Amino acid sequence: MVLLNYIKFPIIVLISFILVGCGDESLPDSKNNEKIVRIGTADNNGRLSGLLGLAKQLGYLEEELQKVDYQYSISGFAGAGPAVNEGLATNAIDIAVYADFPGIIATSRGVPLKLIMSEDSSINANIAVRKDSNIHSLADLKGKKVALPRGTYMQRYFTLFIEQQGYKLSDFNIIQMTNDAESALLNGAIDAMVWTEQSTARLENKSPTITTLYSTRTEPELSGISVIVGREAFINQNENVIKAMSIALLKASKYAQNNPDQAEILLAKESDTNVEIIKKIHDFHSIDSFSKRYSVNITDNDISKLKQTQQFLIDNKIITKPIDIKNWVYTKK
Repeated sequence: MVLLNYIKFPIIVLISFILVGCGDESLPDSKNNEKIVRIGTADNNGRLSGLLGLAKQLGYLEEELQKVDYQYSISGFAGAGPAVNEGLATNAIDIAVYADFPGIIATSRGVPLKLIMSEDSSINANIAVRKDSNIHSLADLKGKKVALPRGTYMQRYFTLFIEQQGYKLSDFNIIQMTNDAESALLNGAIDAMVWTEQSTARLENKSPTITTLYSTRTEPELSGISVIVGREAFINQNENVIKAMSIALLKASKYAQNNPDQAEILLAKESDTNVEIIKKIHDFHSIDSFSKRYSVNITDNDISKLKQTQQFLIDNKIITKPIDIKNWVYTKK
C-alpha cells in the first residue's frame, strides 16, 4: 500500500453504486461477461458536475462502455482530492475525476497514475463569508478563521491570491476542513470558507446569509483544471475503456456546445442543484471560452497550467519530487 502522508483523515465512502440503464442499480448477470470500471469523485455524494456527469445523463458513458463489455460504478469520497488519492493508491478505484492538484501530488509521491483527459480547463473557487460578518476585504479577514481543504486547488488559489495582495498564510487562522466547512460557516464556527464555485453557489442559493467575497473568476490564472486520471496498471490493461470514456466525453462536449440550455438542465439534475447555479459555473453559452474549457484532450495551455501548479507544490514544500508533466499525459501505445 502506498501511504500519502498528507492525508490526515480516513476515507469515508458515502456512496458507491452501480449505474446501468433506466436507473437499474443491480449488478449485471454474470453471463453478460461485463466488467466494471470504478470511478471515484471528490463529491461526497458521488455527483458528477462536469462533462462526465453530462455524458452519464445522456447515456453516452454507458453506451460507449457497453461496446467494450464494461459498466461503471461511482464512489464519492468525503475527504476531497486527498481521499480520492488514497482510493487510487489502494486500488479501491480505477479512475478519478477531480482537480489537477491532488493528481500531481499522488504521482509525485509514488502512486502510478496517468493523466487521461481534461474535463474542464477552468474550474473556479470562491472565498465565501457571512453577510452579517462585516468582512468585506482581506484586511477584514486578517486574523480570522478561514477553512479550506488542504491538498486541493482551493489551497493554491487562496495562498497565491493573498500573496498577490501582500498577505501571507500566517496572517490568517487556517483550518483544515472539507465538506463540514459549509455547516461551520452557516453556524458561525468559521469566518470564511474557500471552496469550489459550485459548492459556494449552492450554499448561497440555500442560505441568503452567505455571499462570495472573492473568486477566481476575477483571477482566472488561479483557477484549476478538472482532470480525469487513472491507475497506470488499469489503463495499460484496458485501453479500450479509456478510448470509450474519451469518446463519451467528446460527444458530451459537442452536445453541450450545440444544446447549451438542455445540457445545463441535465447537469442540474446530475448535480442535484438548480439550473441557475449550473449557468453560473459553466460557460456553455460562451463561444469564446467553450473550446478552451471543454476540449477534453489535453492542450498545450493545460500543460502550461499544470506546470504552474506543480511549481506551487514544490515552492510550498507539498512535494519534493517533480514529475514530467508531458510524460504524465496518457498516450495510446
